[in-house]
Amino acid sequence: MTNRQEALRGAVLAFAVALAGLAGMLVLILSGPEGARAVAAIGGLLRDPVQATTLLKWAAAADTLLPLGYGAGFCLMAIGLARDPHDWALAGAAVLAAILGMTFDFLENGFVLANEPIGALTTAKYGTLGLAGFLIGCLIPTGTGLQAATRVGSRIVAPPALAVLIAGLGPFSAPLPLILLLIVTFALLALTARQIAGQA
Repeated sequence: MTNRQEALRGAVLAFAVALAGLAGMLVLILSGPEGARAVAAIGGLLRDPVQATTLLKWAAAADTLLPLGYGAGFCLMAIGLARDPHDWALAGAAVLAAILGMTFDFLENGFVLANEPIGALTTAKYGTLGLAGFLIGCLIPTGTGLQAATRVGSRIVAPPALAVLIAGLGPFSAPLPLILLLIVTFALLALTARQIAGQA
């Protein structure tokens, strides 16, 4: 197994961890309004401080798995996709954006659990993660339908969806549509990384 294959297979596992966190959030949302509110709060979709209830703590546990998974997934996938010096520059920028986004996510969780205002952390989180996804999309080859779909999704579909989310407009500013969008996104990235690892 080459280093590239190892990195891409690691990305598959990492995105699986992120999907486990999202599955936990989905269970909380489906449990009722309070669970949905807890997920909205930990995801930065509520601007007002909230009390640290048991449901919020479960949401925080799920939102610990999520950034650990997507942070490692973005970094490993960027490294696994890089083939030449031009790619390494894009991969390095993607890794930096992923690390910043993951850091903003953990800071946001800490502020929410401490019942403190989150300020600009949510905007910074989604913005840097959108950048990481866009740059990884630039590295994905278009050799198969899956790869082309993932490339288009990360470069064309995700940016306006994130803009709507950050602005607090439309369906993606609610927890359930956002969680479903992230599940599809991370599943596509995991499947793509797996496919490219098999071709490398």
